Formats: sequence, C-alpha cells, structure tokens
Amino acid sequence: MGIIGIDIDKKELKCYVLRDGKGRKTKFQNNVQGLKKLEEEIQDDTVVIEATATYSTKLASWLKTRGHKVLLISPNILARNKDPRKKSDYNDAEKLANMANEGKPIELNNLKELVSYLEFLDGEIIRYKNRFKRTIIMIDDDDDKITKKRLREIVEGKYEYNEDYLKLPYAEAVVYELRGIARQIIELEDMKRKLLKRIEEVVPKDHVIFTIPGIGLVTGAVILARVGDFSRFKKAEKFVAYCGLDPVTERSGTRIVSHGISKRGDKYLRKMFYLAVLTILLHRNNPVIVKYYDERKDKVPHKKLVVACARKLARIVWSVCYHNEPFDPNA
Repeated sequence: MGIIGIDIDKKELKCYVLRDGKGRKTKFQNNVQGLKKLEEEIQDDTVVIEATATYSTKLASWLKTRGHKVLLISPNILARNKDPRKKSDYNDAEKLANMANEGKPIELNNLKELVSYLEFLDGEIIRYKNRFKRTIIMIDDDDDKITKKRLREIVEGKYEYNEDYLKLPYAEAVVYELRGIARQIIELEDMKRKLLKRIEEVVPKDHVIFTIPGIGLVTGAVILARVGDFSRFKKAEKFVAYCGLDPVTERSGTRIVSHGISKRGDKYLRKMFYLAVLTILLHRNNPVIVKYYDERKDKVPHKKLVVACARKLARIVWSVCYHNEPFDPNA
C-alpha cells in the first residue's frame, strides 16, 4: 500500500505515486473517464490532496464514496512546506505525498454543502435587492420597499411608474433593467425557500443544539455545518473568536476602552447568532438571553447589547455542544 499525492487543476490531475520508497509521476484528465482510470491506479493507496474548495471537493467526494482513503492538507500547511525554487504541479504533488502524516481524513457532509449554497443565495439576494433600490428611484418617487406584489407587477409589466419620469431618455432602459432585477429576486427567493426546506429535512433534529430555546432548524443547521467538530474548541473563548464575536479592548492606564468586536471569524455564523438573538428578544423564549438583555437595556445601546447577547448565545451553544448535554437555564 502506497501514497498518491495529487495536484488538481481544471483539466488535469498531476499525480506523484510513492510506493516502497520509490516515486513516479503520472497524470489523468479531470473528467469522469480520467477519474475512473485514476481509481485503477490507486488500488489500496492513500490519496493526499490540497483542500482547495471546488476542485478538491469533487475529487475527494468521488474517491471517498467509492471506498478510497483520502487525506486533505491545508493550503497554509502546504505553502509553508513548498520550495520556492521548485514551482511545478508535479513538485506540489510530490510534496503532498510526503506530507500524508499531516493530512486529515475528509468528512462528507451534505449539510455543509447545502449551507454553503444558502450563504451564496443570501448574498445574491442582498446584491440584487440593493441594485433594485438604487435603480427604482430613477423612475419612481415611491419608496424603495421591495414586496412580492411590487416585484410581480414589474415583471408582468403592470407596475405604474411615474408618468413624468417615463418621458426621460433613459426610462425605457431602466424599465427593462428593473424587470430583469425583479425576476432575479423572485427566482432567488423561490430557490431559497426550496433550499431551506431541504436543509430542514437533512439536519439531525435530535442534536443537542436544538434543546437551546431560540435555535431553530435553520440556525442550528448553519452552526453545525460551519463548525463541524466542537471538540476542537477547548474553551468557549476560542469558539466566540471563531465566530468573530470576541471583544476588542485597549488598556489605557487604569482604563479599559472597548472597540467593539473583532469580526475576524466566520461572518455568516456571526450573522446567524445576531439574527437568532433578535428573534429571541421578539418572542422572549430564551430566559437566559432575555434576562441578560433586560438587566442591561437601560445602560447599553440596543445594537451593542444585541451583539453582547449574540456573544453570550455563542457561549451557550459551545457549552451545550462541547459537553453534549441539553440546555439548562440554571447552569
């Protein structure tokens, strides 16, 4: 049994096969036919690849689902071990083969991929809505509120724009643009609804995270997908920092000055914790967070306090998931 390091690009898989202390180079096409030929080469070997999003995900998933052992190397670890004098795909493949002891087994996670797509859709929806708001004011004095009714009327050509603005030379082009933007928003929102339904079907509903009041199926799914193994965070502070909710302070003499949160971590996680707190405060369904908020609301600005509540909620999530114990409001 040997080791095969593989450097991946769009068209080819450059391989370095290491068996019995001897190495050789070979390559395969990065397509179905090439992957099948690669499997014939692999036999009982361990495959080592760099964790580089799309390309590595396809190859690793293909091999893992067919029973092959696949190890992933972090791009940062590989970069530290590269020789700048030897720049070629085969050299990278050889380096990967020799770094198998630093690789981590791949974990196939459908929920993680679904949540990644959800983040993409959220970003696209925000982008198109912002574009809609910038464009609508060119031919309409109405507010820039986006409603389903308004979008449908624009797509169907039934929306009543300001007649005076329609006489301007650019109006026709703007109407066409708005129709396209509105259609995109409707389609993206529909895709998101279907995706959320699928996420709710896939997420493990018996997970201990759902014992926390205010953590619904979607919020819990995002947290579980983005975090993975909670045991890698030995302290709550580490997890809070991973979410970018850790406070930034500066000491000046005897004074400690707060500069908000670091925002260095996972921004999508940070957003989900923030939105979860807003929902909790609306429904008042998490006694720990509600009490924390009520005790400080007369002294701390609302937005700043919501962020502090999000940080506290993150600590609660860490404790429940790390110890694998149901939420206890009295703990």
